[in-house]
Amino acid sequence: MKVRFTLTNSKPLTTCVSKSTYDYIYNRWKAGQDIELGHKRSILNSEIEEIEVLDDEE
Repeated sequence: MKVRFTLTNSKPLTTCVSKSTYDYIYNRWKAGQDIELGHKRSILNSEIEEIEVLDDEE
């Protein structure tokens, strides 16, 4: 899936992720939780303004 993240402190970030990764990120964001991206890497929930799917094919 091609996804665009609009972050509060930078330009929009466009990347490709699997459907399961997108679901994980989106569900945590909607629940008001921070997103863990790996070893000691995360995005604070408050840093994400919007998540937009540009292409839903994996």
